[in-house]
Amino acid sequence: AKANDQVWSLVVPLAKGTAIHYKYTIGLPSNEGQWNGTEEFPLTERGFTVSQVPATKKETVADIFADRPQPSGTQAPGTVITEQ
Repeated sequence: AKANDQVWSLVVPLAKGTAIHYKYTIGLPSNEGQWNGTEEFPLTERGFTVSQVPATKKETVADIFADRPQPSGTQAPGTVITEQ
């Protein structure tokens, strides 16, 4: 939410009940579009399902880079999801 604060933010409008799978990558602009050598964890992704609670208008997901989800496709141990 604040430039150069070392916290990355992304806002994505999604329908309730949508399953989300994502992963973090590192690298240089020249690595764009490449997975090999840039993945946080090869063969592992993060994931969650958007709340279906009618009163929920916004969910905030706070992840920690290099906090590995077990199993793949789930939230990592340090992930915090807040509903508003």
